[in-house]
Amino acid sequence: PAKDTASGKYRVDVVNPQPGVLYPAFAAREGLAGAPDKLSSNEEFVDLSAGKQAVLTTGLWNPSDYCQR
Repeated sequence: PAKDTASGKYRVDVVNPQPGVLYPAFAAREGLAGAPDKLSSNEEFVDLSAGKQAVLTTGLWNPSDYCQR
């Protein structure tokens, strides 16, 4: 961002640019505790109070890009 985010607690919602084509990726049970190596949900709550930082790694996928054999 152009400037620092104010201290506090936030809800982070990922906006799907193509609903019906893209779907939320499967999140790890660890949520933010597994970030950045594991996927978080497309909706998370982060705490940026007292100088804390948060890392959110999430994804969207298109099932038609995959096939089973």
